[in-house]
Amino acid sequence: MLPENFLQPVLLCALALSFLFRGIVWFYYRDGKRILPLLKLASNTGITERYYKPLDNWLSPLPFLYCWLEIFSAVLFFRWTSYNLFSGALLAVVASGRMRALQEIGHNALHAALCPSKSLQWVLGNIFFQFPTVKRDMDSRFQTHVKDHHPNADIPGKDPNLKRVIRAGMVPGITTFGFVMALFYPISPKGVLATVKGNLSDAMFENSSSYIVFLRVLVTVSVIGLYLSIGGPSALVVGWIIPVFLIYPLFAWWSLLSKHRWHTTYIPTADKRAHDYEHGRATDFPGLFGIIHRYLIFPMSDAYHLAHHIYPFVRSEYLPEVDRALKVREPRYTQYISSGMLFGFDGQPAALSELYHRLVRPATASEVTIN
Repeated sequence: MLPENFLQPVLLCALALSFLFRGIVWFYYRDGKRILPLLKLASNTGITERYYKPLDNWLSPLPFLYCWLEIFSAVLFFRWTSYNLFSGALLAVVASGRMRALQEIGHNALHAALCPSKSLQWVLGNIFFQFPTVKRDMDSRFQTHVKDHHPNADIPGKDPNLKRVIRAGMVPGITTFGFVMALFYPISPKGVLATVKGNLSDAMFENSSSYIVFLRVLVTVSVIGLYLSIGGPSALVVGWIIPVFLIYPLFAWWSLLSKHRWHTTYIPTADKRAHDYEHGRATDFPGLFGIIHRYLIFPMSDAYHLAHHIYPFVRSEYLPEVDRALKVREPRYTQYISSGMLFGFDGQPAALSELYHRLVRPATASEVTIN
């Protein structure tokens, strides 16, 4: 295990590298306005723009790296403070929030938003998120997310995410108690069992080749070894096992419930954007609580999920500009806008309060979808 006298220097170096990598990514991708003409969200300037930039391939690992540096900084802090309760809670929460961020960076990679090389970003997604969190490989995730969810968001019988929402009991006509229970489904005994079974099934059966199996084993063993070498068994439990199987699934679940207007009446249409605007929701995250939400539950592109559904190939660093442009140019983008996850601001409902008021009431036979 890492010697005690190295803990503080290594911790400071990890934090410094994290800030450096964040700064490089922010600086290089601070030009989000340049892509707006490509998306027909601004007038054409006469300058021929391309979405990708020359250093995209080289910089694509940096978002993954700074998230892991923040996780292992929390591991080092946990050990440096002699494994006290506060630093342990901090580690569990930070690791879970950064796993959400890693999920979203991998999500960008799934849509080829990080760089021109699909193979590179999919390998990065597997190494830095899918395998360390015991998830299906990128090929399988592409099928369930890009092919099954994106064209069918909130469509009964087709959207795999809607099926998850229903299995957890989040359906029209539930009681307030039922809504609260469904809200915390991932940390219920049934939810934890479903997570463990799902992750083990992913790890064993959702691998596209023998090479992927080898890579999964290598990455998983390496991550566990790294936790043990710098933080010991306590850090592995608090910083990996608890986040992977308890807190991260809860954060991801709250995000999932907030991103779409689940169980909204489905009217078939050939206009996919009209469908996305009707069944999706833009959400603002103002103030201090907004900062916390964006770091832990709605990181990266997840804070702009409706904009992502409209332009899925746009990387998270550019989405704030896309969000601002859509608010000005597209009335449908803000028709169901919410503010915050639990508590609304400035007269706007919170994402989950809007879901609560739609579901917690008597259901008609046509509203309850059986899958």
